[in-house]
Amino acid sequence: MRVAVCLALFAVAACAPLDRTKPFSEAAYVASVDAIARAVRDADVGRGDFVAGWASRPIRVPAGAPLAGYGDREGAPHEGAADEVAVRAFVFGAGAHRVLVFSSDLLLVDPAIVSAVSDGLAGHIDPRHVFYTASHTHSGPGGFVPGVLWEIAFGGFASAAFDAVVAAHVQAATAALEDVASARIGSASVRVPRLIANRVETDGPVDDELFVLRFERLDDHRVGALWVYGCHAVTRPASNLRLSADYPGDVARAIEGVDLLGFAAGGVGSSNPRYERKDRAWLVKPLAQALRGALASAERASRTSGRISSTRAHAPTPRFRYRVTRDVMLLSPPIEALVDMPVLRYGAVAIDDTVWAFMPAEMSGELTHAMRRDARQHGVRLAVTSFNGTYVGYIVPKRVYDLPDDAAADMHHYESHVMAFFGPYAGDLMVNLGLRVARGVHGRSWPRK
Repeated sequence: MRVAVCLALFAVAACAPLDRTKPFSEAAYVASVDAIARAVRDADVGRGDFVAGWASRPIRVPAGAPLAGYGDREGAPHEGAADEVAVRAFVFGAGAHRVLVFSSDLLLVDPAIVSAVSDGLAGHIDPRHVFYTASHTHSGPGGFVPGVLWEIAFGGFASAAFDAVVAAHVQAATAALEDVASARIGSASVRVPRLIANRVETDGPVDDELFVLRFERLDDHRVGALWVYGCHAVTRPASNLRLSADYPGDVARAIEGVDLLGFAAGGVGSSNPRYERKDRAWLVKPLAQALRGALASAERASRTSGRISSTRAHAPTPRFRYRVTRDVMLLSPPIEALVDMPVLRYGAVAIDDTVWAFMPAEMSGELTHAMRRDARQHGVRLAVTSFNGTYVGYIVPKRVYDLPDDAAADMHHYESHVMAFFGPYAGDLMVNLGLRVARGVHGRSWPRK
């Protein structure tokens, strides 16, 4: 029924030649640049001793709720848990400034969840400094995102599932805020090659850099950490009906000496595990080994004081250019109604010369790699994650958008047609805006003399 409604909307929509003009002179881009400039100008900066705290709360998924991730499941209810799915909250700061980053075992986080969590945390932390990530597990809870389009991937909406996701966020954040203590903070990154396959382009590029942000309390030396990697959490297939954090959960169980380990999906767009094997050890073991090394490097680089700045920007959604063939698109109004995402959430946190950019869509690994390369040229270590409280499909480079059929891999049509909403320059646009936030926040911590 949901798919039929979508198709009916498409059928009545007027078509036009695909608009291939660059979006940088359009009103939405100008307004986005202005919104980011204001957000950067208003960014809070903390200077002084570092603090950190963290906590985790399980997502108490109600019986009968569907799983999220694979449309082929057609909203089938979960059959219990293979392993725990949870929300992890990490609070850190310098001086009086506090930042909250969520790491959740969810497919993604939508605006309704953000709004409800903000209400639940009112008076506890400034919502401008709260950031969202998701593991993008395809075996996590569903049923918490309303809307015709979203119910294809999440199953039918269930208020109890929505309430469970919100409660886990609010409870984890409240506990983390109460757990804050003096800390040392460090970051590191390392390449972990030969684990990812480009799923949209045969032998195409991937982003195989693993990033970790490590916190260590000075009182009891407990350690918390957040890590980022750009590989889809799809080691459990559509036939699996048990809740699972997928491979990030396996990696967490393999790491000793860390009190709480959270995972955030990086440039997972266009990026799948290289192999489909029932035994996930081929993926988990090298990731765990690389993460141990990165944690050790982050410990050596850690400091007890410095500068932390952060901000978020609410930018208008670009004009929709949804194509139905290579050169024909649907006019914007019915697609706007279907996606129902009028505002996009960008964000960034700078810890000295480490910057974390939070993006509002599912970014291609090729694009996140390009963003980090740009940052390195300015002496900045950049982490890029998707799913910061809004979702507008896949964002791929123009080169991939226009890839000839003989170079395309299995998922090219899905990422460049079915779930690509903004035309050939979507990648250029998102990278431009994401880097504006990241550079701006870093500049607020380290203003040019």
